[in-house]
Formats: sequence, C-alpha cells, structure tokens
Amino acid sequence: MRDFARGTAQEHLDGPVFRSGSPMRLFTRLATHGRVLGPDLPPPGPGTAVEAARSRATSWMLAHLARATSSAHAVIDEAVMAVAEEPTLASYRYLLARLYGFDAPLLANLLVTPGLDLSLLANRPRASDLANDLLALGITPREATMLQRRHEVPRFACVAEALGWLYASERITLCHPMIRARLRAVLPGALKVAGAYVGRTRTPHVAWTQLGRYLDRIATCELVAAQIVDAADAALASQRRWFDATALDVL
Repeated sequence: MRDFARGTAQEHLDGPVFRSGSPMRLFTRLATHGRVLGPDLPPPGPGTAVEAARSRATSWMLAHLARATSSAHAVIDEAVMAVAEEPTLASYRYLLARLYGFDAPLLANLLVTPGLDLSLLANRPRASDLANDLLALGITPREATMLQRRHEVPRFACVAEALGWLYASERITLCHPMIRARLRAVLPGALKVAGAYVGRTRTPHVAWTQLGRYLDRIATCELVAAQIVDAADAALASQRRWFDATALDVL
C-alpha cells in the first residue's frame, strides 16, 4: 500500500497545473495561500481543483482523488463561483438554496453511516447554516420551487462510500474565502445577516487537512481507495445533475 500511495502522489506532482481567469484565478490564489504551492507556481483553475495542489503537502489520497475526478470539477466550480462575478442579493440567495438542496440529504446520510467518525463533521458547514441564512434573506418563490425538488442521495453502505461523497461536498468549502471576500466588498449587509454558512469555514485548509489524514488512514489498500474514488465520482455526478436541474433556465 505504501508503494501505491507513493506512486499516486508522485503521479500527481508530475501532472499539469492550469491557469484560469477571474474570479476563479483570484479564488485559487486566495485559497492556496502560497504556503503549499510556493510563490513561483501558478494557481490551478477550474478542472484541477485547489485541493489538488494543497494535497501535495497533506494527503496522498486527496491527490489521488483530485486527479481521478478532475474532469468533473470545472462545471461545479464555475456554478458555485458564479456568485463572485457580480454578487447580488438574488444570486447569493439562489446559491445558498442550491447548496442546501444537495447538502441537506447528504449530511443526513453521513450522520447515520456506521463507523464514520462524526468528529469530521463537527466544524464543517451544516445544513442548518444554509437554512438559517436562507430564512434571514427571505425565500422567494424561485427558491421555494427549487427546494420542492427533493434531491435523492443514497444511504452509504460503508465509510469509504461516505468519504467519497464528503469529498465532493467539502471541495465547495474551498470556494468560501473568495465568496466571503466578494460579499464583504459588495454586499456587507447580506454577509452580516446571512453569513453563517460561508463564515463557518474561515480556515478551510484546516478541515481539508483533517479530511486528508482520515482518508489516508481509511484507504489501507487499493480496493478501499477505489471504493472512495468510485463514490466521489458518483457524488460529483449527482452534484452536477442537481446543479443542471436547478439552473435558472430550467426552473
């Protein structure tokens, strides 16, 4: 297993790092912080995921996941970061509703997964944060229509499956510093009354490192590592279907 882990991490280190335009480029610079990438390396953009670079210093399994699922990242990242382009009260509220529709059933299933260390969830954003923020901003008929579409998330048969799905959800927290910074600059009032969700992860790299260590501890063989990757693929595909179904031109 040690050779498998070492080979996977080295494969990631030899991979490409992509550039991107604003605001994703600004986001990746802010989130990666230079301490992991180093001051002379360009930031990754959509399709590579910020955690891919950070995982060089924290977790071989995060590096493996980032590479194995990279093709699914760009569309999801851009859907989440769209609010940072030109933040408005409506676009922020709409993003919160989309995230709630996916995270609420996911977190409910994580809580009842046998064997999962629930301390992983202690300091992470909660569905209640999203709900409280939405209530503070006021749900419009558009968000109400969206949330009537209950998104189905399967029960997890094992910890490996749960971790793959948690990975998909946790990636989004890497967007929080940039979203929070843009809201503070453009909509400080909205952030003050409805900033519980993006405010819970002021240091997302800490929770990300914790997740990476737990992943490395659980992935004791290639079979378990493959289970986690398969679950992450399924989760990202589910996330993409939900975002497609809740696009403004669909509702």
